This record gives sequence, structure tokens and C-alpha cells, in this order.
Amino acid sequence: MPNHIHALIATNAKFELGRIVQAWKSLTRRRINALLSRTGALWAKDYFDR
Repeated sequence: MPNHIHALIATNAKFELGRIVQAWKSLTRRRINALLSRTGALWAKDYFDR
């Protein structure tokens, strides 16, 4: 499936996983959209963590 990613993220008490994922998705959305000359949503609104 080309529309998702698997990642392992190490966290600590200072940074919540949700904030890390939100920041990462925001940065990658802007960069990918710039490369593809497009705008708008790229990732799903939520994430599934285990």
C-alpha cells in the first residue's frame, strides 16, 4: 500500500507521541505537497499506535 508508513519512534515524558506524530505529519505534508505542486491534506487525521 503506497499511501501509508510504518515508523518506530522512541519518546520520553517530555514529548507526547501525539504531538510528535502531528509535527512530523505537518512537516512532511508541506514538503511533499511542495514537491508535487499541490496543496491540501496528505495524511489521515488520526494514527494507529501499538
